[in-house]
Amino acid sequence: MRRWVVLEEDPDNPGWSLWKMRVKGRFLDIFGPVRLKKEGENSVRCRVDTEMRHANGFEAVHGGFLMAVVDQSLFWTCHYLDKFAGGGGVTLDASTHFMGSPKAGEPIDAVVEILKETGRLIFLRGMIEQDGEPVASFTGTLRKVRRKPAAK
Repeated sequence: MRRWVVLEEDPDNPGWSLWKMRVKGRFLDIFGPVRLKKEGENSVRCRVDTEMRHANGFEAVHGGFLMAVVDQSLFWTCHYLDKFAGGGGVTLDASTHFMGSPKAGEPIDAVVEILKETGRLIFLRGMIEQDGEPVASFTGTLRKVRRKPAAK
């Protein structure tokens, strides 16, 4: 089903699944391992460990990295909830509203909810949090595609 990703129980964090890329040397390497946990029927918590390499000049998580987390968390959620039926998706739009500056070196959570799904579209919204405090809110729309990404 997911030939380019490994999704397994996280032995260090009971109740969480660990998302790891099988193929290295791609953009998604910037995230490292990501932990996922279902929070409701249509909601997933996506935890990303941040490092100083994700920081801006103020030692906060760079806004560009947060926007990458926003985009990717839409996909983590849909894959985790098996919404792509063996295929994948592309981002049609994403909107982000920053409310704070998360500290680099500490984990951030993207809590993502699927609002509606049609035959080809998935509408989502979410919140990025650090230590339970909101730092960004977002919405996004994905289009389902049947084409599978290359395995190399």
